Parts: sequence; structure tokens; C-alpha cells
Amino acid sequence: MKVLIADDSKTSLLTLKHVLVKLGHEVVSTLDVHSILELYTNENPDLIILDVVMDEEVDGFQIAKEIRAIEKNWIPIIFLSARVDDEYIKKGVDAGGDDYLLKPCSDITISAKIKAMQRISHMRSKLVDISDKLKTLSSYDPLTQAPNRMLFESKFISSISRAKRNNSFMALLFIDLDNFKYVNDTLGHDVGDDLLKYVTTSFTSILRECDTLHNPGTIKPIDLDDPKFLARMGGDEFAIIIDEVNDYKDAAIVAERLIACLEKTIIIKDKHVNVGCSIGIACYPHAGEDIISLEKSADIAMYKAKDCGKNNFQFYSEELNKSYNYNFLLINELKSALGKNEIYLMFQNIYNITNGKEIGKEVYTRWNNHQLGEVGCEEFITAAESANVIMELGEFILNDAAEKFQSWHDQKINPGQCHINISTKQLRSKYFIDGIIKTTQAPEYKDLNMCLDISQKTLNDDFEAIKDHLHMLHDNNIKLYLDDFGLPSACLRQIASSPFTGVKINYNSLNDTMKEKEMIDFIKGIISATRSMNLILIVKHVETKEVEDFLKDLGVEFAQGFLYHKPERASDINQKNNL
Repeated sequence: MKVLIADDSKTSLLTLKHVLVKLGHEVVSTLDVHSILELYTNENPDLIILDVVMDEEVDGFQIAKEIRAIEKNWIPIIFLSARVDDEYIKKGVDAGGDDYLLKPCSDITISAKIKAMQRISHMRSKLVDISDKLKTLSSYDPLTQAPNRMLFESKFISSISRAKRNNSFMALLFIDLDNFKYVNDTLGHDVGDDLLKYVTTSFTSILRECDTLHNPGTIKPIDLDDPKFLARMGGDEFAIIIDEVNDYKDAAIVAERLIACLEKTIIIKDKHVNVGCSIGIACYPHAGEDIISLEKSADIAMYKAKDCGKNNFQFYSEELNKSYNYNFLLINELKSALGKNEIYLMFQNIYNITNGKEIGKEVYTRWNNHQLGEVGCEEFITAAESANVIMELGEFILNDAAEKFQSWHDQKINPGQCHINISTKQLRSKYFIDGIIKTTQAPEYKDLNMCLDISQKTLNDDFEAIKDHLHMLHDNNIKLYLDDFGLPSACLRQIASSPFTGVKINYNSLNDTMKEKEMIDFIKGIISATRSMNLILIVKHVETKEVEDFLKDLGVEFAQGFLYHKPERASDINQKNNL
């Protein structure tokens, strides 16, 4: 170790130097008290031996205080003195000293003191290393090495304080990876982990590039003082803080580049991975003036981005906040809706329009809440998935519909097929699929002719995850219909390899998006395709006789809509049939 000795006694200095060199230490020495600080700064010693009395104006205690005031890393200081009493011990400790050598001192004493200081220095170094490691573990994500939530919040508080002080803008971006769960579930957690590392590296690179937008050529690594700061918040969620935003365009540019960097297929462990990201942006002070309100605003905007089709970014607005508060109320009320008997079913007949005979009924779910009134089906189905009550809701619909259809059979009224819509989350659940099969095979529902309507979007987005369940349902005599077929474009390969009984198309949607000639050609094409695959075609939302005649002329056999029947409650059906 390197030892700095300062003593105004040449004899004492030489004695100490001789002993230390003999022990294998490097020695830097001085007789001049005024050169100590300069030697300390330039030589960077590991230990200082400092004579207490060297100058009438400046003593060793004062020099020790000055060293402690400027040192970056702690080093031991041993005072050298002919006097050691209680007063000197107190002064030495107060000045930052660690031990004393009493003049004159023997070689053995010098050696022992030096070894003791070496042990203390070594132990302190170990403690510093452990402390640094603990700080890293508590502040950085071990997988991606990105700052974690704790460090993010520290940076966030600092950024808000700076923005308030400088009367400037700052932006918070919340980022959620799209389809990450699917990658994890299908390709494995090791691929998911590598994907998170890839995303972190890519996002960090993008932020460095964006630093050159206003300061060309100034690419630098990101740290706590960078104007752009990336953190992994947990799972597949990231956050970015952008300090001193000139205007909203700065945040938008960053968001656009983050989205663009994930647009290409990523190769991980020889597997092709496709993900995107949904980004919510909240700017200080418009979206909030503290960490809680800004995080909430960015979160609201992020979920809006997901609702808009994913792989896009949205800014927080007051309109979004109102929508968030409404959805929050919706979810909370829905959790207790079944227990309050607020959910009920309605039924709409499906007809063979060539002979006017009823072939079945489609089941519609309705919700009448004391605060919200009548809530649209699509609205509360989405809320049910968010509230994690979609399985419970699905079981209620399935069992209630089964009971009513069997009741009509028992009373010699043939209701035909029972068409029930099934959501993506339900269709992915083996537990829910088993529940459907169990219900349809129950002796008390022996006459139930169950049909499940599955949206084309579900087939397009989740085919690999649901294809086995489709075959399970078909193998247990449950008919499958593809709903909203052809909107936008259907994958005929997926349909051909799935056990569908039929498809449904929405006439209103066609009428809104196509000219008459286009619609005629489209429906003719659908009829041709379904016949070639031996599928039944049902047209929904037929509301006028003119539309019915138009469909008949094209060769359509089955339809449903207000022309024939509006959805009605089971009690109304019973009353009409004098039950």
C-alpha cells in the first residue's frame, strides 16, 4: 500500500520510512506541513501518518479535517505525537483520525498499527462493495440492467422539481409490450426474457439517437442525469422520462421511433418473434403536477392506445380521464352485477328465409345497472375481461340459456339451435371449454343444441392458441359458427382447417362500407366459398323486406334481424306461448 508520512522531525520521518519500506510499502514523505494536501491530491495514498505538531499556525488536526473535507474515498489517518491524553484523543477523533502512534515508537508497534489499519481498510472496502451491490440490486432490474421502479421514482421526483423550478415541460411515457404474454406462453420464458433484454437495448439506443435531434453528434450513455431516462417497471412495462420538453412533438417523435423499432420480426433463439408496443404520454403540468397524477394519466393514455388497436401512442386528455372514470365505475359495478340479478338474457330468432321456419335463437346478454342504466353488450363484455369476471359471466350465460332452451323443449316448443357468443379469453381457457362440454352433456339438458359464435378477429389473432379447443368442442357435438366473417379479410386456410358448421356476416357493416355492386360480388363470393367448404351462411341485421328479397335473389337461405324478430326476454316468449 502507498503511505503518506508527514513529520517535521527528519529522524522520526526516516525511522518510519525505513520500517514501512522494510514491510513492503511504498512511501511518500514530507517535512513541510504546507505540502501535505498537494501530496495527498497528487499521490492518492492508501494511508496517512500525520504528525500533530508541525507548525505553529497549522497542526495535524487541521490538516486531517481538510483532507476529510475533500476526500472521495475514505483512507485511514494515524496521528503521530509525543503526547496522547484524553484531550488529544478527542481532538483526533473529531478531526477524523483513526489511531495514534506515540513517539518514540518501536518497529513492532509501527508494524502492528499499519497491519490493523490494513485490516480496517480491507473490511471497509468490502462493506463499500457490498453496499454498492445492494444499491444496484435495489435500484436496477437484474434481467435487463435497466433502472427499476424505485430508481425511476427517485428520478421522477427530481425531474418534476426541475420542471417546477425552471417553469418547463416534461413528459412521461408508459410503454406496454403488445402480445408479450403470447410470446411467453407459446415460445417459453427464456425467449420472453431475451425479448425483454432486446427491447431494453433497442429503446436505449433510440433514446440516444433522439438526443441528437437538438444536439447533433452528442450521443452519450443514459444515466440519472440524462434528459431521457428509461426504466423497467415490471413484467413487460417500461417507462421513459423526458426532461425539458420543448413541445408535445418532442415526446411524439420519441414514441414514434420506439414503435418503429419493434415493427420488424425479431429473431430470438432461432424463433421468429413479433411484438409491438402501446404508449401512453402524460406531460407536466397539463396532465398532472405530481408523480401520482402523472403516472395515472400516462396509464390511462396507454390503455387508450391498446383500445385503439395497439402499436400506437396516445396523449392524455381530460376526455380520456372521464372515459377512465366511467370504465372504473363500470368494472366495479360489474363485479357485483350477477349477485344483484342485473344481468339478463334476450333471444332473437334465426330463420330459414326460403320457407319462413325458425331454426334457432341467438342469445344476447343485457345489463341494467342502477347507476349506469342499460349498458351495451360490447361495452360490458370488455369490462368483464378487465374485471376478471368474464368466466363467471360466461358460466351464467351458458347455464341460464341452457335452462331456458330445455324448458321450452320440455313444453313442446322447439327453440332450435342455441347460439351463444364466446369471447377470446373464454375460448383460450381449458377450464371454460370443459365447463361448456359438461353442461351440454348434462342429462337435464338432453335436448340442447348448442352453437358457439366465435368472432373472426379471435380466429385471426389467436388461432394457434385456440385451434385445439375448437376441435374439442366439435368432437363433443357442439357446433361452431364464425361471426363477422369477411370483416376485414378472413383467412380461408384457418377456416378450412377448423371444424366450423357455418359463418355469419353482418349486413349493416357491408352496407356501410360497400357500394351495391361491391356488396353483390362480396356476398356471391361468400356464398360460393361457404358452399365449397360445406358451411351454412347466416346473414345478420336484416331489417327490411327489400333487403330480404335482395338476399334471396343472391341465394341466401338463413337470416336474422329486426324484420323478423327483435331480441326479447324469455318471459315475453313464454307469455306469447301461454306458458
